[in-house]
Amino acid sequence: MKKSLEEDFKARKKFYTNRASAVFPIHFTFKENDLILSWLNYWSIKNKLDSDSIVVNLRLYNNDGDLVKLAQISLQISNNLVSMREYIKDDLFKGMVEIEIISSLNLKFNFPAITGFYKSGSLYSCVHSAGRIKGSDEVQTAVRTEETNWSCKFAEGITPFFHYVNGTSSEDVCLSVTLYKSNGESVDTREIRELFNPFASKIYYVDQLFNNVSFEEDMFVGVKCNNDKVFRRMVVGNYHKKSCHLEVAHSYPWQTNKDHCPINKDGPESFLAMYSDNHLKIKARVFPTNCAGEYKVTSSEQKYNADRLGVSSDVELLTDGHGIINLSNDTQFKLLGFKGNVPSRLNSNFIYTVNGTQSDFSTDIATAAKSSVYPPKVSHWGSGVFGNGYDFVLMIRNCNHAYNALTAKGRLEIYGLGQSIGLDISINDQSSQSILLSDIVNKEFSSAAKKEAIFTWFLELDQPNGETFWTSFRNTDGCIVGEHGF
Repeated sequence: MKKSLEEDFKARKKFYTNRASAVFPIHFTFKENDLILSWLNYWSIKNKLDSDSIVVNLRLYNNDGDLVKLAQISLQISNNLVSMREYIKDDLFKGMVEIEIISSLNLKFNFPAITGFYKSGSLYSCVHSAGRIKGSDEVQTAVRTEETNWSCKFAEGITPFFHYVNGTSSEDVCLSVTLYKSNGESVDTREIRELFNPFASKIYYVDQLFNNVSFEEDMFVGVKCNNDKVFRRMVVGNYHKKSCHLEVAHSYPWQTNKDHCPINKDGPESFLAMYSDNHLKIKARVFPTNCAGEYKVTSSEQKYNADRLGVSSDVELLTDGHGIINLSNDTQFKLLGFKGNVPSRLNSNFIYTVNGTQSDFSTDIATAAKSSVYPPKVSHWGSGVFGNGYDFVLMIRNCNHAYNALTAKGRLEIYGLGQSIGLDISINDQSSQSILLSDIVNKEFSSAAKKEAIFTWFLELDQPNGETFWTSFRNTDGCIVGEHGF
């Protein structure tokens, strides 16, 4: 029987693993495509593990599953950056990379906190570690899941896609791909049956699978597949054909397990914190793929000229369990509280765009409402892009389920930009704050950054009620890349 979210968090405290891994698709169609893996050495910075006890392996496979390159990476003290173009010289290449971290010490989690940046010329998108090939010591019982929950774009020259990865043995693979209306009603289904070699993988394009269907706005896709030798969180997204650019996200499974939050006497059972910066626009999308619940929703807002959230009030949102929630231009932070029979895993997507720019680009960040069973967290870290027109903004919220959070103070450190960059920060209780990188580096450095650079950052707070999102964005074409912090 599948564990509840609360049981999962309790089990993590005792979990031991000395292997973490992730797989990312490689999709090179011209010489300006690249996949760049970025990560902070949090094992040493946060978990105090000796870097000498950690080995990083790369395995590059083509679409047929042939191993074309095996390499071992030297782990850097802080900022780590690896380009797949260092190993693939051909302009055209399709396949995947598996990155594997091995240690004699406890890594604590099977997934490494690694971000894959997809580059097409100067366009970027990114996604953190999603799927992985399981270790031989893990349970590999076949379970069929439906991977879904990403915003599909059906525009001229743009198509949704998903990446399927096979495990360690040859398999006759059966994929059931369904196109849904925004309310979850099935429109059409396609069956894919193919023989996959070990470690083979393939990107599928939705417009090719459903070539006789009239697409409507807010339709989405689900992919039923086996979840056995591979832990299924697919790399998915939208492919921009003219620029040969993968705009990536990751899937969530359709929730079939009935799991609800425990009663919280001090406040809401769960909340969804939406926060932004005045350079950006954000909307949240909740798909009709969460388990059923019955709950009331309250909302409170922090305007850009305010220090904290205002008084909460009842609102009519997500009355059918799904929908789109917009943040008005004058609002920095919206906190939605859920009270009642609330799904523990209330998945949502944050879709950020560049404010004031007409563009086909967006960043689709998979996230979720936070149940009161979430453990406290004081350390946050991630990556970013800066230069060549890209600015970077880190967005931080400080709130809790009892509405009694204290002011949080901490230190932000940025690595990989060629100079020491740090900032002491203070965030009011029940509020959010955004930090623009161009505001904290000197103007000479900012104007001289003619070529974009990928970097990492680490934030430590003295209060456990924080959460972070970040984006790098460019006003000239509206290109935007972002993720939630680890």
